[in-house]
Amino acid sequence: MNVKKMFAFMLLFFGIVSLVVGVGQINKGVTPNTCVVSFAKSLGGKASFELDQSTQKAKSRGIVGVSVGVIFSLAGGVLLLKSRK
Repeated sequence: MNVKKMFAFMLLFFGIVSLVVGVGQINKGVTPNTCVVSFAKSLGGKASFELDQSTQKAKSRGIVGVSVGVIFSLAGGVLLLKSRK
């Protein structure tokens, strides 16, 4: 197998894995159930702030993961198509 094809498949693989992880992080960043939110708000400022921060971090990590996954997948696809010619 050609080195370019192997590199293209590796980029595609890492891109797909990154997409799956990014979507998982976005789903993890969904606001938890109302019981947890109510309990955190009843504890006061620090607990409520930590809950908001963890949710926001998960969403931003998910967006970065999806973006990197799309870039790697596109680069791998382009390299794979170029190596077929």
